[in-house]
Amino acid sequence: MLGKLLIALLIVGFVTAGPVASNQEVVLAGNTTCKTNPPVTPCVLAFFANFGFAGQNGGYPPNTTTFGIALDQYLLKNDIAGWNNLKTWMTTFISCAGGQANFDACLDWQVLMQLCYLPKDAALYYEISFRVLEFETTTPAFDVITHNWFCIKGVEMQEGPIIKQCLQHFTDQQHNNPNMTCQNFGEYLNCIERPYVLHCGRDVGAVSCAAEKIEYAIIYPDCADHVALQCNGPSAFKKYPRLH
Repeated sequence: MLGKLLIALLIVGFVTAGPVASNQEVVLAGNTTCKTNPPVTPCVLAFFANFGFAGQNGGYPPNTTTFGIALDQYLLKNDIAGWNNLKTWMTTFISCAGGQANFDACLDWQVLMQLCYLPKDAALYYEISFRVLEFETTTPAFDVITHNWFCIKGVEMQEGPIIKQCLQHFTDQQHNNPNMTCQNFGEYLNCIERPYVLHCGRDVGAVSCAAEKIEYAIIYPDCADHVALQCNGPSAFKKYPRLH
């Protein structure tokens, strides 16, 4: 994931005991139903198994930080081949979950809490991770990332402190002006996009910004209208409803 998994700094959720899967059908607000026949939980576990978590803790990572580090290290070590594998794993994950519509319904954090018996922070973390990975492994974002991967890696090594400063500034602004979350969010997106645009071009900046936008849309859904014009990348991004 771009930004070296900054979500690990935002949502600190530790899963200390092996979750027990539930396969009851879950209905969300708005009558969106997660169909669990066949069960969705094995699909989640199969995805985690790609990173070596099978056979421990019920098949789940010991905690969200461990998963974030494993994913980050896998991509940094395997580069383009790693992204190609990740694309295959996400495609398999979505198909296993019953297709796109059911994947969208079942990967809601409230559903994950019930299906996998996860605490709220961990469920939020995994929903964000899965939504961002879905975006990053789908055209056009996948093509932008793989065509510019070594530039992106360079930015994250050279500009890492700047990127972290964006997050720290957002955190400070939230503390000082908690009633201006959406404005603070917009400033953060501009800040996080800038180093990628400067070094790798506008499309890379838009992908990094859009990935962050998906993340924050889950945490701060009321800000969707305020940041609707952020992340001006390829027009194909518009097919992702969480971005607009």
